[in-house]
Amino acid sequence: MAAGERTVGKNDPPGVLRDWVREYHAVHRGRFELRVQLNTDLATMPVEGASVGWDEDVSLYRTVATVETPLQESFSPARRIYAEDVLSWRPWYGLAAHRPLGSINRVRREAYEVLGAWRHDVNAQVEQDPTRLADVPD
Repeated sequence: MAAGERTVGKNDPPGVLRDWVREYHAVHRGRFELRVQLNTDLATMPVEGASVGWDEDVSLYRTVATVETPLQESFSPARRIYAEDVLSWRPWYGLAAHRPLGSINRVRREAYEVLGAWRHDVNAQVEQDPTRLADVPD
């Protein structure tokens, strides 16, 4: 069965999605398109109005990058520990011009900082952010 044809059932084990991703990346290269929707009209696409959907007829999503990954063991014990205990995940690490905007994201940023510090403290790990693929364990 193809990866996109699977449906999680109520009797599936808790880690079923992780297992499916692991199986997929063992035999397929990954390809991810990163897309953005540009704000073309502040009146109809408010940055501070998180409940207002942005009309795709006014501003289509645009692919701004493609990330490709090789065949891999995506969830080895070393990678699991690295991802869950060591890495931090924050969308503000990019260029200032690309930072998340709006009140929801200002609250989200604070929450990420506090929870990230707590997680690294509880896991007795120093936060690390890889700058090259060789930094990520096999």
